[in-house]
Amino acid sequence: MKLTYFMFIILILASPSANAVVTNIVGLNKLAGDIGNELNYSIDRAKNVLFALEEKTNEDVKARIYQLDKIVDDAIKDINDLEVIVKNDVDEILEKAISEANHLEKKFMSDLNLAIDKVDCMITRKALQDMEMALGGLGDFVNTHRIKIDAPALYPGERQESCWFIGCKKYQKEFEIKEPFNVTYDEIKEFMLGRLKNSRKDTPVNTLITTYEYLADLSARASCLASSSSDRLRTDYIKFVTSAHHWKYVLGPEIGMSTK
Repeated sequence: MKLTYFMFIILILASPSANAVVTNIVGLNKLAGDIGNELNYSIDRAKNVLFALEEKTNEDVKARIYQLDKIVDDAIKDINDLEVIVKNDVDEILEKAISEANHLEKKFMSDLNLAIDKVDCMITRKALQDMEMALGGLGDFVNTHRIKIDAPALYPGERQESCWFIGCKKYQKEFEIKEPFNVTYDEIKEFMLGRLKNSRKDTPVNTLITTYEYLADLSARASCLASSSSDRLRTDYIKFVTSAHHWKYVLGPEIGMSTK
């Protein structure tokens, strides 16, 4: 059997809302080498864009996932059809598959950009005096140029200050709203991710999910306010949506503990 020379290890992931199946190559034997890993990365990147698109639009992405699966299936079929397994022939097949996967990734990314423009950018491409409208829900505005962020608790009972009769204050930090907004975005991202680096064994999974979902929302809106950095910010959006998906649907939020 020819696949004994060229072994694909398949990891199955279930899509949360569409209940679709994503197949992702996570291992290739030495015959494929670096080009096999490149195909793996191409499929994985396209899959992550689909997760982000699904979160943004609630679109049923099963048909798009099928397109990615077909690229892998066709590559396996073409390799099996070779009379003799030769590395150059395998490379040619994989290069074709990579090109097809990259083309799909670009198309998926174009659709995601359109979705963000439609959902997030209609009200967020505003001047600084309209920031409160543009960033509503992402924090408490101290004044026109400052925003206060509530960070999820790293462990049950964590508070920034001691408790008094009026109650306990959550862990908060103020940020100056700068122009371009990607500067402020980077500062908030560094603060939020920096806290996760100090996670403990009793850190609730929900804290991780909430942090990644918050950063995904923030990066999408920031991409509307800082057009020169939109590609980087929307790449961040995909990364954070995928991270939230991992914790929420692979491990499950029930593993975490209440942050109250």
